[in-house]
Amino acid sequence: LMTLAIAAAGCLGSAPEALPDAKITQDIRSSLDAAHITGVTLSVTNGMVSLTGSVADQATLDKAMAMADVAGFG
Repeated sequence: LMTLAIAAAGCLGSAPEALPDAKITQDIRSSLDAAHITGVTLSVTNGMVSLTGSVADQATLDKAMAMADVAGFG
């Protein structure tokens, strides 16, 4: 198992308007669930995304990080 603790911030300057934390949380949680990624705790505060927990391998870690990094942007 791999332990993860990451934080990702959106590029608020390039976005027309900041998304609400609840929407960011919902989008990332939906993506994690669709990818069957479990064991990850998600929190969003002022657009800053934090993921903590344990995942099975590096590929899963990379997916979770990518989902957190791009959620709501693009």
